[in-house]
Amino acid sequence: VDRLAAVGEIAAGIAHEINNALAAIFGQTANGDQRDAEELRAALARVDGQARRIADIVQGMLGFARPRPPRVELVDLAELTARTLDLVRPDLERQGVALETAFSPDLPPAQADPQQVQQVLLNLFRNALQAMGDQAQGWLRVGVVRVDDRLAVRVSDGGPGIPPEILPRVFDPFFSTKEKGSGLGLSVSYAIARAHGGDLQVESEAGRGATFTLLLPMGTVAAEHMERVLLVDDAPDVAEALAQMLMREGLHVTRAGTGEEARSLLAAESWDAILLDVRLPDVSGPEIFAELQRTRPDMAQRVIFITGGLWRSESRLRQQLPAQPTLAKPCTQEQVHDVLRRLRDQRRQAA
Repeated sequence: VDRLAAVGEIAAGIAHEINNALAAIFGQTANGDQRDAEELRAALARVDGQARRIADIVQGMLGFARPRPPRVELVDLAELTARTLDLVRPDLERQGVALETAFSPDLPPAQADPQQVQQVLLNLFRNALQAMGDQAQGWLRVGVVRVDDRLAVRVSDGGPGIPPEILPRVFDPFFSTKEKGSGLGLSVSYAIARAHGGDLQVESEAGRGATFTLLLPMGTVAAEHMERVLLVDDAPDVAEALAQMLMREGLHVTRAGTGEEARSLLAAESWDAILLDVRLPDVSGPEIFAELQRTRPDMAQRVIFITGGLWRSESRLRQQLPAQPTLAKPCTQEQVHDVLRRLRDQRRQAA
């Protein structure tokens, strides 16, 4: 019953917002044949504005109903917050809002989708600016701190605050105290925070401003300390391209062109990740992996197999591959990033 009631409220909210926009559009198109060119241009501009408003409502609703899963990576949350503040700095200056920031030093990275987190931060900053409006001596305080095993971004404003009877509803879709608000910004932001395994919280007293706190999980120790990579591939051009992609991920790369060369390097040193070509001119990748399992099982768990053409012509070898992350050639930077993330996740679960 509660879910049906919620669906009814959402449907009513959609209808209300879109009907308001349509009423404005119909008002601009009425008696269009009796208007001069200047009046028609002004009317069309208002119609365009309302049409864009409808599009924003629909897109916001789709984002709320079917949010894209976060593409998680290690994120410097303080740096991302500072960059996002730069986007609203002209609005702060225009409204005469004083900005205070407090970022704790030496914070670990967050596990987050930087685009989605930036969307949440922009919503929080803009909501704070709208809440303060044109009031004199407005202020915005933004802090990034560690709270237990999570990272927190706190956004406080000097606005009028949120009345206690409204506070429980601020994350409801289509609930807004702003005349032109759609009521989707905070609900979408809340959904993004929860999809990250985090939270979005609010504290406020009427007349004393509001504080929103975005909580996100911290990055893992294994992910923080992935630095040295051994790349084993006998094709020089392919190896060079892969090495460049790995270096863009902030990794130091050592290359080996044969299985024997790889064996020597594996026996002498430790590696955070080993990208191992399945087909090598002397010893196959799976053979080297089997040797690692016997002699250095910790290193075996850090192997990423590199394949090319394997799935079409060598099905028997495919079946012999262990359950390690696999990178297929040719590959993109995004695929390299993703396979490294999967290796980190696998190592974290094993630990």
